[in-house]
Amino acid sequence: MRSSEKIAPLVAKHCCKASAVSFSAAASFGEIDVLATLWEGTPNALQMAGAKNLAGKVVVNGTNPVFSKGAPPRLAAGRNDSGGETVQRLLPDARVVNAFNIIGNAH
Repeated sequence: MRSSEKIAPLVAKHCCKASAVSFSAAASFGEIDVLATLWEGTPNALQMAGAKNLAGKVVVNGTNPVFSKGAPPRLAAGRNDSGGETVQRLLPDARVVNAFNIIGNAH
C-alpha cells in the first residue's frame, strides 16, 4: 500500500485541518519542524525533506538513537556521539534542538 493511500482516510476525517504533502513540501512550509521518526528512518526522512528546506529553521529532534532489536538495546550513535549531533551534521544550516526523546515513538 502506498503511503498516500494510508494517509487519505486521516486527511478525509479531519477535513480542512489536515493535508497530505511530501516531506520536502512539509519541511519548506513549517516555521518550526519536528523530527519524529524511528532512528533507522531518520537519515532517509531528512534526505526526502531536503536540508535546504530546513535551513535557518528550528528543527525539534525527538529521535532516540537506540536500536532495540535483540537484547540488550544498543546505541546506534555509539558512546562518543548523539542523535542530536548526527541530525545537526545532516542539517548543517538548521538550528537543531533535542526534545521529547525520552518518550517512546508509540506516544
